[in-house]
Amino acid sequence: MERGRRRSYPRAEIEWPVSISISKVLMERASLTIRPAGAFFFSRNPLNEYDIFDLIISSPDRHIKTKAEVVWSNSPYTSLGDMPHGMGVRFLKIQDSDRDYLTEMVSEYKK
Repeated sequence: MERGRRRSYPRAEIEWPVSISISKVLMERASLTIRPAGAFFFSRNPLNEYDIFDLIISSPDRHIKTKAEVVWSNSPYTSLGDMPHGMGVRFLKIQDSDRDYLTEMVSEYKK
C-alpha cells in the first residue's frame, strides 16, 4: 500500500488473538489495529513483505479464517520513523459474511 493513500475502510484498535500459519509454523499474535480489508500486528519479528499465510482471527463471537498477505513490514532493525514494529496485512480470501462482521465490529469498537 502506498503511504498517504486513503483507506477505503475505517480502522479500530481491537486486541483479538490471531493464529498465523506459514510453512507449517504456527505463530500466535494479538491484533493491534483491524479493518475489514486487513490488520496490523505488533511484532518484533514480523514476516517479510509479500509473504502469504493462513490466518485465523478469534473474535468473541466467531473464528474468521482467511488467507492474508504482508503488504508492509518493519522490525526493530528497520527505521520507519514513528511506525510501530510489526506488519500490515491485507486479507486475500475472506467470506463476505466475515467481512460484514468485521465492518460491524470496527464500527462498534470505534465508539
